[in-house]
Amino acid sequence: MTDSISLPPAPTKHGNNPDQTPMGPSLDLLLNAVSEWQERDHLPGQFIRSLALCASANPDQASAGFTPLELREAIRKLRPGWMPDASNPDDISKRMRTLFNQAEALIQRKQEHLFQSARDDGHAHLPVLDRSPGGGSGHMTRYLFRLTSLATLPSEDDHPAPISALQPGNVRYRCEDSRTSRALGNLAAGIDIRGWKSWIYLGLGLLGMLSTLALCWLSLMALLVAPKASGTIPMVVTAALVLTMAWRWGFPLFQVLDARILSAPGWLQLMNADEDLLLEWRRPPRHTERRLQLVRYSGSCPVCSGPVRVKRRTWYTSPTNLIGRCEEAPHAHRFTFDHITRCGQRIGH
Repeated sequence: MTDSISLPPAPTKHGNNPDQTPMGPSLDLLLNAVSEWQERDHLPGQFIRSLALCASANPDQASAGFTPLELREAIRKLRPGWMPDASNPDDISKRMRTLFNQAEALIQRKQEHLFQSARDDGHAHLPVLDRSPGGGSGHMTRYLFRLTSLATLPSEDDHPAPISALQPGNVRYRCEDSRTSRALGNLAAGIDIRGWKSWIYLGLGLLGMLSTLALCWLSLMALLVAPKASGTIPMVVTAALVLTMAWRWGFPLFQVLDARILSAPGWLQLMNADEDLLLEWRRPPRHTERRLQLVRYSGSCPVCSGPVRVKRRTWYTSPTNLIGRCEEAPHAHRFTFDHITRCGQRIGH
């Protein structure tokens, strides 16, 4: 059965699918979007890509879906050597169920990116990951995509500049909702601070600020009153470290309420080597509710087609000073960043 599955090369950004039904262009859209994700080479990302490639290459089978054995062969073409033993179908089915759940979670995190990509490119539908239960012994679960209208999908009520207004040489950004698997990331992503929660948020912040100021004041008094005392120097050093950490890691949580978006504090960037996590303050009327959201913004470089990611200009500049950098030429291909229009102009050219 697995020999009947063939995989075409991944489509280009403006590639044409031989299947002219709505599913064909929608699968092209999905494959192009996944190619921009950092998780594209992780197993859940490869599960999505493999299923989309199978459906694109075998449109007559796409509506019925593909078995775990067929998907295993498809994934192995993207990841040679993965699951070399095919003698136990039950193990393969169990592994595919796990990957399906992980892929669903990944797509849920990327829903905003997919929605914006579809709307920017003029699509009316998006492919949604689904499965058809086997229903008994000898009947394997099949995995497939079904089409859903953009009008039925929940989305943020943002109003970017129309894609037709994008000037040649500019970059178009799209948002990637980044609810990371890191514990600190889960803690901070999607903080709802409406109503009484806003007072708790502000209260905890003020308490931290007052505690820091109190420590600094005590250190200053100790330095003035007893500069040669044995405990004075350690106290001053501790106060300086606490003040620095509070300024760099705590103050942005208040600064974002005014700036609307900035580079996430260092404690939210832990285990994130790219340091491209942003903290965005979302509120009506552009969005449905007031929330602090951990996000990434990315695009395609108009010069070399490399991925462009938004991050702080330099480590010592203000966290509100954000630019887009091409991963292929980070110093030569730089762009401004506007999270409202989601457009960026070339810098230094």
